[in-house]
Amino acid sequence: MFRFAVAVTGVLLFASDNPATDQTTDAPTTTGQAVRSADTDAAGSATEKTPAAVPDVLLRFFGPEGIPDKHVAYCGEMLKRHTERPTLGESLGKGAKCEFRKLDETKNSAVYAVLVSKGQKSRDYYVFLTGENDVWKLSAVRAFTIPGMYTQLIRLLGLSSQRSEEEEWQYQNGLLVTKDDRQLKLHLKEQVEKLDRIATLMADGSEAEAQKLAKSLFFTSVENRDGVVDLMLGGMLDNSVGYLFVPSGKKPPAMEPSEFIYVERITDHWYIYRTT
Repeated sequence: MFRFAVAVTGVLLFASDNPATDQTTDAPTTTGQAVRSADTDAAGSATEKTPAAVPDVLLRFFGPEGIPDKHVAYCGEMLKRHTERPTLGESLGKGAKCEFRKLDETKNSAVYAVLVSKGQKSRDYYVFLTGENDVWKLSAVRAFTIPGMYTQLIRLLGLSSQRSEEEEWQYQNGLLVTKDDRQLKLHLKEQVEKLDRIATLMADGSEAEAQKLAKSLFFTSVENRDGVVDLMLGGMLDNSVGYLFVPSGKKPPAMEPSEFIYVERITDHWYIYRTT
């Protein structure tokens, strides 16, 4: 299974075609502005509201005018490596639309997810901000990118009318791996009863049965990580995408640019995650 999570700053938005995300989304209709946004409730779950304040540096980074004062607006790796590069918004061109939602915020840090759509395609970005003197600065940007050879393989399997059992499993798994965040949320909600069953089996020590059920749902593996159930859809080296079941008394992993670039609670104890 192939997928990569990479740092993205000032590169083309849609570097490879994604068979699962090449579709129209209901993102905002105003380019580079937070027409619709989201905040987190007391339990850490994303809830849509209109319109919440979005840090200016975030709007400018995804906006068409760019950021002329990057040495002031950037910090951390962005300041060290990307002051001479165009912003992502400058690279998008006309017609790109952005939807912002806040995933987490502390006194001196914040993480936002940004859904960018252009035409029939969309992509999720994860932006890490650092607070300095009561001003938000851009410290890191991450995105989850699928290698072109993998998406081409899934496309070719989809065109085949005589897939073997192994090819069918790979195709169905590939369709899940290439889904965007919004689609993965919907899939989780549709399958939550079966996923709850997997979590229960893992808690009862019935790992073999849990693995069998997970494979039938096109997950590559299921693991118990100190009481947190990790249902992985795909992975290569340290990169992975999947769902986490976090029981009461446990906490989901914290988001950071070097490992868990995206963690979001969807329903009850279930979270979506992506790592790099």
